[in-house]
Amino acid sequence: MKRNLISSLVFILFIFSNFYFLKCVKIKRINYFVLKDKKSRDSDIRFLKWNKKNDEILLAIGFDYKIEIWNVTNKKIVYKIEPSGEENEKSEFVFLSWYAGTNNQLITFDSFSRLKIWNYDFHVFDFHVEEMLNHSLHLIKVKNILLHPSENLFCSYSLNRNIMVWSIKNIKNNMMIKLIYLIKQRRDVMSMAWNCNNQDLFATVFNDGSIGIFNYKNGKCVKMLIDCYYKNHFEFIDINWNYKNKDVLAVSYPDGNIEIWNCENGECFNSFMHSNSKKNNIGRTHVSWNPKYEHVIATFCENENCVKIWNTYNDKVQILTKLEKLEGNVRCLSWNVDKPWLLCIGLNNGSVLVFEIKFVR
Repeated sequence: MKRNLISSLVFILFIFSNFYFLKCVKIKRINYFVLKDKKSRDSDIRFLKWNKKNDEILLAIGFDYKIEIWNVTNKKIVYKIEPSGEENEKSEFVFLSWYAGTNNQLITFDSFSRLKIWNYDFHVFDFHVEEMLNHSLHLIKVKNILLHPSENLFCSYSLNRNIMVWSIKNIKNNMMIKLIYLIKQRRDVMSMAWNCNNQDLFATVFNDGSIGIFNYKNGKCVKMLIDCYYKNHFEFIDINWNYKNKDVLAVSYPDGNIEIWNCENGECFNSFMHSNSKKNNIGRTHVSWNPKYEHVIATFCENENCVKIWNTYNDKVQILTKLEKLEGNVRCLSWNVDKPWLLCIGLNNGSVLVFEIKFVR
């Protein structure tokens, strides 16, 4: 009887501690190391992507139009992709990701509107997206694309305010791209993000601060969280959907304000400032939720050399730590989905810092 009672109490304590841990986290220890190719000149790191299938592999892109693939464990470069000829003169990458969750294919999109899928043997499937989009009513330059986290499709958005949803199919080793939906908008798209839990949905934030939720399967707007048509004009807004909660997303504005929205009831239930600067525009501010700890979020501004990690569990948002006095200004960061205590940060001097952050309750 006693043993059963003790076992029950231990189990209850275990469940409670896990619940408490997920809500009220603290940081006990932080270690980091630097990835940088000594032969490379200093340049901005544009993108950082952990490989979903192999968590030792990290992918980074610099402004010198070069792709570097690193093995994080042994801190060595696995491969480099360096464009040559005309590509090297003007083209720069504006998007990068591992393709459809594979560990041996990359997908890139450049300023010439070329979508490329790279195999690990670096055979390239090359598409001139601008030409395809022009034939499909994308009549002006494409700004960026958003790759679906698991399926073979992506969204594109251009300066003429159209959003298009495309499918990618591999038919007998020939990549075929097909338009699924055209979504016409009256406002400029600033940023987009897929819902991590309901992958039929993606969120779009417009230049006036409006936030729309769309279903890619029918191209319809499911909900507008806020509709402030042309009351504001923002040059940059970032948006990021929570990994654990399908109804929560974070939005960051150039003045450093971070808002956390509940998509279900359409309310902003939390708001805080990344920086206490009195300037109206401190620069491009970004947000990134931790993949495991529901209430942990990282923020940074491209004009600063620090990253802040916050606990947003209650109304009083608490800062857990500042990763500050870095060797350069922060340009991007990425959490490792499989190892959520790993955070990599790309700087404007070409360095990538990999932090190991131990969370405790």
